Amino acid sequence: MKLKAIFHGVLLSLCALFFAAPVVAQEAGTLSRVSGKATVTTTENATREAKVNEPVSVGDIVTTEAGAEVLIRFKDSSTMIVRSASKLKISQFRFEKKIHRHFTDQSLVGDLACCQWPDCQGSAL
Repeated sequence: MKLKAIFHGVLLSLCALFFAAPVVAQEAGTLSRVSGKATVTTTENATREAKVNEPVSVGDIVTTEAGAEVLIRFKDSSTMIVRSASKLKISQFRFEKKIHRHFTDQSLVGDLACCQWPDCQGSAL
């Protein structure tokens, strides 16, 4: 009986550690091009200047000022352009290395363009 109580105590402690661990946002892609002034705000409300080759994750908000544009290349090789004076939140991203792709975003303010290779070769950005 004492062994069973110890086992339950250890199990309970492990569960508490597992659920108390910090959650890391899933990386959705990278910033391929940045033109003008743009920022990325993380789920922890940390805002940083948008820079080429930096990752973007689920929950991040990409904001562009007037005259700026950002090209996001997602892990499935699709791309999205966040146009001038826009705000985009990456709400969900799922890529299973199959033909089926799924992502959800929220255009909070402004315009965006979404294309997939080779359809985006003539993109303005």
